[in-house]
Amino acid sequence: MIRHQAFFEFLAGSDQTSSAWQPVVAGIATLRLVDSRLDESGSEPDWASVESVKTAIGALREGDPVRAILFSLVEAASNKETRRAAVGNGLLAYGRALNFEGKWALVCDVYSAADQIAGAPANPDISIKANIGLGAAARQMAQWDKSANAYARATHIANAIGDHASVLSVDVRRATTLMLRGNLPEAEALMTETLKQARVSNYNDVIGLALHGRSAIAFHREDYADAVRFGYEALEEMGDSVERDGVLADLASAFGAMGINDAARDGYLIVSATAQSQWVRWQADINLMELAFIEGNEREFDKYLQALADAPLPPKLRASYHLFGGQGLQRFERDGRSWLEVAISIADENQFHQVAHDARVALVDFQSQETARRRVEKRRSDIDPSVRWIVSELSSMRESVMSKA
Repeated sequence: MIRHQAFFEFLAGSDQTSSAWQPVVAGIATLRLVDSRLDESGSEPDWASVESVKTAIGALREGDPVRAILFSLVEAASNKETRRAAVGNGLLAYGRALNFEGKWALVCDVYSAADQIAGAPANPDISIKANIGLGAAARQMAQWDKSANAYARATHIANAIGDHASVLSVDVRRATTLMLRGNLPEAEALMTETLKQARVSNYNDVIGLALHGRSAIAFHREDYADAVRFGYEALEEMGDSVERDGVLADLASAFGAMGINDAARDGYLIVSATAQSQWVRWQADINLMELAFIEGNEREFDKYLQALADAPLPPKLRASYHLFGGQGLQRFERDGRSWLEVAISIADENQFHQVAHDARVALVDFQSQETARRRVEKRRSDIDPSVRWIVSELSSMRESVMSKA
């Protein structure tokens, strides 16, 4: 397999006039220069090669975070004294930037390179971070074995150096994988035990991750009040802004499932406007599309349906987009059958069992959305006071965000 094949495949399937083309060209040029600099059996690249790469990077717009990261990678690779650790940390930064854009195949490539070039035994922390990132990106593409292998390597290295917090962090992510594949009992058991251990050790970031996980599991069990409570507690514990975006999106989803549509919309709008991660913004827009058809707003539904039509959604979001698209089309007395069939195909292929189930139900029950709406109305009449307080907090957050927009 050639090095950085994912980048070449991306370019082969992309339009050279698209905005995504030049950043990826600059990225592969930088990675190949890094490889040549660190390949002890090869000769040093000449001055012209370095300048060519810098020219490709310089073509990116000023202010693009990837531009600064790639320049720093070129400099790190040129410093013989400290370059492997510096290159490894630069690759981690590049992987995070690509993750924000939702380019998960490229993310996997870059994190793998960080581990191979600068990881254990010299820099075990780089290996741990790289494999956690690799596991999450592979999971986005439903590459379950690749994800599991990355998490296993991260756990092995973390155990070897006594990094208990990272071991627990990986356990949260393993539990999330179990949840996504439909094994709620095992997911809940692992998440609960991980949360317990994190609290004993006062690992606040892991506590936040595990609370978010408990919230997601409660949502899948249709215990939406607990999903809200766990989610809000996670927001208070978690310091990472990217993770907080994900919590806020899921908190909005729980409110939507309870029929508290104003709170759900507040959360989705905040995330859609402010989230750093492209995946989280896509998720928020898909949920706003769902909320539109639940409320009977056909114009708003069509707006999101069209806006997301050409987005390079990963399998999980692509399945949800087609599920909600099909349900919405049915809601407005338009033919949504083919959309639901696509949702089933994607969900079956990638083992998203809940999405496949919901799509099959919608295919055989054209009144399912009306039935769901009535269930929501029934739940809405009996809302716990603690949840109502969180509703008001979310509304204040939305007003604050929108006033700064």
